[in-house]
Amino acid sequence: RPLPAGEIMALDVTNTHLALGSLVLVLVILVVLNVVMCRKLIRTRKGREVFVDWTQTLDEVEITVPLPDDKSSKDVECRVLPTSFFFAIKGLKPYPMLHGKLFKPVQSDQSNWQLWPVGAEPGKPRFVKVNLIKQKSSHWKDVLAPEED
Repeated sequence: RPLPAGEIMALDVTNTHLALGSLVLVLVILVVLNVVMCRKLIRTRKGREVFVDWTQTLDEVEITVPLPDDKSSKDVECRVLPTSFFFAIKGLKPYPMLHGKLFKPVQSDQSNWQLWPVGAEPGKPRFVKVNLIKQKSSHWKDVLAPEED
């Protein structure tokens, strides 16, 4: 026999509450992961802001910088020392884009950079990806240490 309309409504409302609760939980988890895993590093150099994406795990930091179409790997200058970092793209300002003391020490001999995606077609967006391998597993608040006055 068919259920009265009121009982069907109650069942639908209960399922809706469960679905909304699950959806809210998933959204909260995604927002938290996004905040933890992907940050914008903003540096002001001589009045110009540089926007660089970076992510981290406990063992490494990955920095992603857009590479203009007219630039190649020969234009990238990247030096990683255990406690300092220098990154520039020849002909672009500000020069260098990033440099200074790292937030914490890295294994400079294990750190590297590459163009991504490898073998990108002309006209497609390309990036420079820098991988910094941390000396000790930890969470960094930023790529570079705060500047001292």
